[in-house]
Amino acid sequence: MCLAAPARITKIIDKDNAFVDIRGVTQKTNISLVDINVGDWVLIHAGIAINTIDEELAADALKIIDELDVDANEL
Repeated sequence: MCLAAPARITKIIDKDNAFVDIRGVTQKTNISLVDINVGDWVLIHAGIAINTIDEELAADALKIIDELDVDANEL
């Protein structure tokens, strides 16, 4: 099964890459498919930001992930 994880943009490196935070885990992510700013929420799939989302949807998704007890390093 594939899962897109919500993440917050913490630093934009260049037009194609940014650092995101997923539950305290920072990772480099490709952002070439989305128009974002620092602080925005995105869905990450296979290291690529595939869509922007609002903070409420991100919170709902993170709540479900918490209920599943998924380690952020595994997302």
